[in-house]
Amino acid sequence: MKDLRRDNPVQRNLRQSHFFHLLPALARVMLITLSFMVIFVIVRHWIYPDIMSWRGQMVTIGFSAFGATIGAYIAFRTYFDVSEYRQRTLEALRESEDRYRGLFDRVPVGLYRTTPDGQILDANPALVEMLGYPDLETLLAVNARDVFINPEDRQREMALLDQAGVVINIEIQLRRYDGATIWVEDTVRSILGTEGRVLYYDGSLEDITERKGADEVRAWMASIVESSDDAIIGMTLDGTIITWNSAAERIYGYTMNEIKGHSVFILTPSGYNDELPQILDRIKNGGRVEHYETVRKRKSGEQIHVSLTISPILNVAGDIIGISKIARDITERKRMEQYVLRTERLAAMGNITAALAHEVKNPLQSILNNLELALNFSLESDETEECLQVCLREVERLIEITQRMLGFVRPEREAYHPISIPVVWQRTYALLNKTLQLAAIQVTTDIPENLPRVMGIPDQISQVFLNLVLNVRQALPSGGNLHIEARVEREMLVLTLTNNGPPIPDEHIEHIFDPFFTTKPDSTGLGLYISHTIIQQHGGTLSVQNLEGGKGMSFTITLPIADRAVVTTTDWQEVTSV
Repeated sequence: MKDLRRDNPVQRNLRQSHFFHLLPALARVMLITLSFMVIFVIVRHWIYPDIMSWRGQMVTIGFSAFGATIGAYIAFRTYFDVSEYRQRTLEALRESEDRYRGLFDRVPVGLYRTTPDGQILDANPALVEMLGYPDLETLLAVNARDVFINPEDRQREMALLDQAGVVINIEIQLRRYDGATIWVEDTVRSILGTEGRVLYYDGSLEDITERKGADEVRAWMASIVESSDDAIIGMTLDGTIITWNSAAERIYGYTMNEIKGHSVFILTPSGYNDELPQILDRIKNGGRVEHYETVRKRKSGEQIHVSLTISPILNVAGDIIGISKIARDITERKRMEQYVLRTERLAAMGNITAALAHEVKNPLQSILNNLELALNFSLESDETEECLQVCLREVERLIEITQRMLGFVRPEREAYHPISIPVVWQRTYALLNKTLQLAAIQVTTDIPENLPRVMGIPDQISQVFLNLVLNVRQALPSGGNLHIEARVEREMLVLTLTNNGPPIPDEHIEHIFDPFFTTKPDSTGLGLYISHTIIQQHGGTLSVQNLEGGKGMSFTITLPIADRAVVTTTDWQEVTSV
């Protein structure tokens, strides 16, 4: 702030000009004073002639006149300085008031002054706008008590002011001019008079409606997270756990205090350690992992099946600052699925047993015939060797058939792996070939050998093919055509199985993948449900549609192309050996 006591050139010139205007007045004062002093000396010398000589008396007159002049000058100068100080003080007060009023009017926070009985004495434009009033006069006509939504808030604020004389950052609800409700943060203090009585209250209001809304949303979201049945985990980009809800405690067995600050690798069992680095890299690059089924480890060491959805956490600028992980315990569901899958597989095996019997009977008959030739007839050595070679080939054929059947019935290890769809189809078709031939179903395929691999479990994909083809066989009791086509669309592998059987009724098509839904008395109604579930677990889709003109129907399977970012390390052999 400028020092008002410090002279500036304008003020100094002003005082000098005033001083020169005062010189005639000073001269008159000096002349009058000198005249009175001369008269005084003459009268005194006439009355007391012997006291002082004329020269001494004139000197006295001179000093007296000089002293009177100095006194007059000091008196005038004092008067001028007091007047000037008062003028400067008034100017400083006006300047300070202008600055205060400018700050009062321009500050973005609502400012007000009210009396103890609620009369609003003053308010700044920010408060008028905050409360939605058309102008200041309209607001001043309102009593402050009527602005409060809850009268209890006003009473509580007054009680705090009576007790402490100041209230800081108290949150209250106020009513706007249009009737809307806003949240504000109020800071107010009492201004007391000389007798200690409250003259008025000065306060400031800050609109916190948006912040309160955001706080309520955060509190609501926090309650959702805490009450969720799924484990919801917040992590840093390197996998350090920072948040952990109640479901995570229940699923994994660790409390928040036990797990916070530890790496998420603590939950990963051996054999799955290569998953996480690849998943974290994908999230750091802005990717997501949805419904990824894998195995995790509880505090007790027990392994559980979980379905993971992992997403990046973004700040307001869109930068990735963390990782959100949702884990659902699907252990019980996997057990039930495996039970149902084995049951359905055995039921499917019953459907192809007759066809497989032919495959087993023919090699056995060939072996028997060639052994009888070699044992009962005198053959040349090369003829005997040829019989034995035939027996050897037929035995190898029997071993292959047995291995295919065992591989179908025996459950595989639950792990995803890049697999070749053409190879899986060929292995499945080898089991179904005789069945389809007996049913007079002609199969054509358009499956390129160079198709990209997909992430999956060969045994389960084979189960899907088996279920769909058997469904087609049931739809074509008098024979027909089945065409299987595979192609790549964007990042998905698309397979269609089209047949020329009768269309599915409209009232059935929306329920065809429901569990136990069937229109056949000898069917469990689980085959298509299991197939649909398996494809969903592989991150794909399974749908059915009727062809135009009632010319048949088709199943469509989509599967995501293998992404090495979520490949599980396993001891699988090549799929071609399955």
